[in-house]
Amino acid sequence: MNALPSFSIDTASMPVEARFHSWAAMIPYFEVERPPGADDFLLRAKAWLLEGIVLSVNAMPPVTLERTATAAAADGRTDFVVVLSPDSAWRARGEGARMVEPGVVCVLDNSRPYRVETNGGEFIILNVSRALLDDPRLPFDLHAQLFRNALAFVFADFLVALCRRLPSVMQSEAPALTRALRDLLVACLAAGHEAMWQKPDDATVLHRARRYIDRHLAQALTVADVARAMGVSRTHLYRIFRDVGGVERFVMRQRLARAHALLATATDRRRSVAEIAAATGFASLAHFSRLFRAQFGVTPTQMRAGSRLGVTLPAAEFVTEESRLLQSWVQPVGGLPQ
Repeated sequence: MNALPSFSIDTASMPVEARFHSWAAMIPYFEVERPPGADDFLLRAKAWLLEGIVLSVNAMPPVTLERTATAAAADGRTDFVVVLSPDSAWRARGEGARMVEPGVVCVLDNSRPYRVETNGGEFIILNVSRALLDDPRLPFDLHAQLFRNALAFVFADFLVALCRRLPSVMQSEAPALTRALRDLLVACLAAGHEAMWQKPDDATVLHRARRYIDRHLAQALTVADVARAMGVSRTHLYRIFRDVGGVERFVMRQRLARAHALLATATDRRRSVAEIAAATGFASLAHFSRLFRAQFGVTPTQMRAGSRLGVTLPAAEFVTEESRLLQSWVQPVGGLPQ
């Protein structure tokens, strides 16, 4: 029987001058910094591949990682990052700064910019495919959210125990383990948000409405169209979309996200920017270009010119076999072609 796919790194086995740069080469989608004056970088990490999840345990020194708006716009990753440090406090900066206490679960969205500042310690990190968290019980916006409910602490304890047992898990057990991990994660994330709905059915209506909108982005959607399809009044629809920015704003975000994905995908290179704008419901190319730049910081033409726009590639001498293996795992989890 085969064990789960895994690898480990220990920078202590590398030349001192290569330690930090070799680790940074493993995560080219971040800008990374050491504290001023730091001249060494001792890190140990072990990673495993499940189905739609990459799980890693990292013992790291103080470091700052930043997912810039340019990188988020350029590389098109859509996965979530679930972070738990059992023993260290750290800071997450999304649209605001959050101090994350030891044992608290934090979720970050790789499609959006953020910054992580640590003083070192042990970090359990899950890269989770967006499809795995497509669940009507979850809030629309998970980015930079902290979870301190009872189920979140159960999930944290489960993660710590799981990391001890993963070396003995067989690949044939990965599907069942992924389901258990995903179900407990969803329960953890949903538990703190049940009170936001005035009716139990509102979460289901929102989920169905989001799916309907995603299927009809090429059309001239109106609030009345969506309300009619859901069998609810426009007033009801406005109310359940209120906490996610409103119906019209949600539709616009989805149009722009779909256009971004198409522009970043090599298989769609034969379609012009104007064709992609029309396919995502924009009647005016100029209007589309203006909104796209405001959302992602680059124009659609710049996006088309190179999906790595503004992202610094690591120097070849620091790219290890482990780095290549990790990229082959996280790219499909992040919604990117290998």
